[in-house]
Amino acid sequence: MKKGRIPAALCLVCLLLLAGGCRAERIDRNGEKELAYTVMKTEDIPEEVMKTMEEQGEEPYQLCYQDGEVLYLMRGYGKQETGGYSIQIESLSSSGATVIFRTKLLGPQSREEQKSDGSCPYIVVRTENQELPVLFEDS
Repeated sequence: MKKGRIPAALCLVCLLLLAGGCRAERIDRNGEKELAYTVMKTEDIPEEVMKTMEEQGEEPYQLCYQDGEVLYLMRGYGKQETGGYSIQIESLSSSGATVIFRTKLLGPQSREEQKSDGSCPYIVVRTENQELPVLFEDS
């Protein structure tokens, strides 16, 4: 009888996981569709979005903020030892099941930039709310 209980218990656990919404999704990189976006200037970032970023302090973050039909994607790389860092957007796309936001941190270009105090580079983009989960990737 004990042998029959283990497979039954295993099946029950699997069913509970499936019922709870756990699932693995494969992202089709070939079927990605580029999304239109706007890089936000600091002065144009909504107060709620700025407050959300400030709560992160000097730690790295990957955040989303939805405001109706608008989605704000926030990517901060945390405290860097010097100034002069910038963030390059590699792509913002949708695979149909996921929004994919790819960015790359670029280091200081000159010695003068390296001498300045530390910085916390971040970027905020505004795009149409796809109502899909967001995957942040570093290139």
